[in-house]
Amino acid sequence: MDNISDYINRITRLAGRNNQINEQLKELVSRYEVIKEQNTRYQDLLKEYTTEDAARGITGKRELQRFPMVSLMFVSVRGFHKLNNHPKAIELVDLLDELHVDIHAICKKYDIIRIRTIGDSFLLACGMPVENHTNPIDVMAAAREMQQVVHERSIELNDGQPFWELSIGIHTGPVTAEYTGRKNTPYSLSGESVNIAYRMGRICQAGRINVSVMTGEMIKEFYETEGWGHLPVKYKGNIEVFYLKGILPELSENGEGLVANDNFRVKYGLIQFMDIQEALLDRLEQQLPANL
Repeated sequence: MDNISDYINRITRLAGRNNQINEQLKELVSRYEVIKEQNTRYQDLLKEYTTEDAARGITGKRELQRFPMVSLMFVSVRGFHKLNNHPKAIELVDLLDELHVDIHAICKKYDIIRIRTIGDSFLLACGMPVENHTNPIDVMAAAREMQQVVHERSIELNDGQPFWELSIGIHTGPVTAEYTGRKNTPYSLSGESVNIAYRMGRICQAGRINVSVMTGEMIKEFYETEGWGHLPVKYKGNIEVFYLKGILPELSENGEGLVANDNFRVKYGLIQFMDIQEALLDRLEQQLPANL
């Protein structure tokens, strides 16, 4: 009887704990909905001036502007060496054009701008001209989507094996920007961060996402990475580099690391909310009379 009583008590405690977890989850979802609604309202207010103000800041008397935190992506397309004598070479080249359109759409989704095109590679930037603290997380999401769409569409024309592959190197740091006025590449960037991003992309394996230790520190509460080596950098020594594994289990659906869950969105929303508040406060401060 004692064993049965203990068993019943244990089941009762587990049921109570399960109810507590369900209540906490409901509270998280409720908080996320509130934050999402507030973010939408604030973003509507910001749309009236952010892009214009940022452009004025760069195109004014000072041609150069420094951004303290920009996430750079150096993306290279791999697979050209396999085109020779491939029975579907024409279709694969056409597919590559379509993939460029897909990548452009992903960039637009995450407010990522193209900086430079170098042959079959291109440099992208996130976190400018409107500054924010979410750009390291944004580029991770964008990079994962790029890899997914390229992989899924490439295997269709290559007997289930990936033909076109991307190697993506990512680094976060300060840059100096010059407004060029060109539609497709509106800014020119310079600085050590650009060189590091370029080298991160060059040493990256095809189909992988290579992340510098600087970016890794900024995404560690959202994404899981694995260290695999070091990159020598002038005046900095060797910096550690990581490959992205996926979303943290506790922030992903079913703990699989593939799809973000509500916990992920709540954490991200809090950072985004602080960015919007900061931008609005800066805007209000600029509008205050000079004698206050």
